[in-house]
Amino acid sequence: KMKQVMSFSRSKVSNHEAETELRRVLSLNGKIEMLLYEISISFKNKSRDTAEEKINIIYNQLNKGENFTILAKKFSEDISASHGGEIGWVPEVFLSTDVLISVKQIKPGQYTKPFTTGRSYKIVFLKDVRPLLYIDINNQEHLNQLTNYAKQKVMNEKAQVYLEDYLKDIDQKAS
Repeated sequence: KMKQVMSFSRSKVSNHEAETELRRVLSLNGKIEMLLYEISISFKNKSRDTAEEKINIIYNQLNKGENFTILAKKFSEDISASHGGEIGWVPEVFLSTDVLISVKQIKPGQYTKPFTTGRSYKIVFLKDVRPLLYIDINNQEHLNQLTNYAKQKVMNEKAQVYLEDYLKDIDQKAS
């Protein structure tokens, strides 16, 4: 039965499914990803004024030349604090509007002015920028490779679903 599930999932990818995935991949063409760090001060459990005062003190320390990662470890209330505020490489398409607007105003090696997003104040450090994906749409071989990638991705996703369903069925029958 497992062989049937796996072979069925590999042979049944419609053109529409493959084209949809290919369009999703092509939509990333020309976009960038950014290596980001953050200092975050929440006002969920304290007054907004207290949080704003704290973030402004940190911002002034940065302007005096203090190290961003040291300040993040010391003051940030985000889970990334233990790693010096490092969030990692983030595609621009995944950033919230508030963060994207602030980060688009700076260059690599700079940090944003304090801004609010959700229930916190943030300062974001943009360490580096790189292209997320470059696709030469005039290169037929490149497009063929991407089309094959899209089909394979859809097949793998279907196989995963079929496998999970099969394992659930086994589990239910064993109970």
